[in-house]
Amino acid sequence: SLRRLVEPAQGVCAYPQWSPDGQAIAYLFQSPTEPLDLYVVGVADGNARRLTDSMPGGNVGPRLATPEKVVYPSFDGLPIPAYLYRPPTIAPGARLPTILWSLGGPTSQYIDAFTSYAQFFIGQGYVVLLPNIRGSSGYGKYFEDLNNGDWGHDDLKDVLAGADYLKTLDFVDPDHLGITGTSYGG
Repeated sequence: SLRRLVEPAQGVCAYPQWSPDGQAIAYLFQSPTEPLDLYVVGVADGNARRLTDSMPGGNVGPRLATPEKVVYPSFDGLPIPAYLYRPPTIAPGARLPTILWSLGGPTSQYIDAFTSYAQFFIGQGYVVLLPNIRGSSGYGKYFEDLNNGDWGHDDLKDVLAGADYLKTLDFVDPDHLGITGTSYGG
């Protein structure tokens, strides 16, 4: 019968592997506030235990932030899902510098994973937006195919719509907003 052995509230379980005796499954797990680590779960009892500890030193864990999942409209009304990271504490009336970080691929995607650069920058007092622009995987074939034959055009407009969305947030300084990315997103 079907059983769920591991069901995290947020995060990604990946690369499951059966033990040679069939009594356990090893897997990798990460979440926005937990770096990638190796776990093993017993099939009989469902007890999972972490085998590695990849959390950076210096008591970083309590300073990490869980991103908010947001959706903003693009230029043509297409809903663009994104992860919005902000420092855990924002002084009343403060307007923070912001970075919009576009993904590579272009058929990559941001997921419920540990994103060290986002955590670093929120630790420095920045807001960070990670949009899954048209062409990103994970939102169905239609969404992924939307930028075929149009690379660098409408997907770029999705990024710019993200900048417009950020400017509507009362804790974002619209005069200190940068856009960057990795690989294709750069």
